[in-house]
Amino acid sequence: MLFENNGFDLFKALSFGYIPAVSTESKTCPLCGANFMQLIKSGKIGCGECYSVFKAELEPTIIKLHGRVKHTGKIPKNLESAIGLKRKTEELNVRLKKLIELQKFEEAALVRDEINHLTGGVKQ
Repeated sequence: MLFENNGFDLFKALSFGYIPAVSTESKTCPLCGANFMQLIKSGKIGCGECYSVFKAELEPTIIKLHGRVKHTGKIPKNLESAIGLKRKTEELNVRLKKLIELQKFEEAALVRDEINHLTGGVKQ
């Protein structure tokens, strides 16, 4: 079982998904000083920087356990459409700025119109 005593057993999780073939003992986190074997023994990630330092070692297991490495969070059902609309509008605004920088004004006008349609003509 991956979870024991209300804790996460990192060694069992890594055995489930991936154990690095190369020695990672020489690689240490510059922030907390932990090496990969210490993480396995303790069953805990030393700090937030460890995720970057040991990305190659941790990523395959995280993908197998969670299906992805990017945290997307959960959206409450009553806010799902509002948050989806906000994300879509933000994406379109980024696209609009890029099109203006590239001086593609006809495409930019179409994106602007789509933003206005989604927001009901309300300025962001």
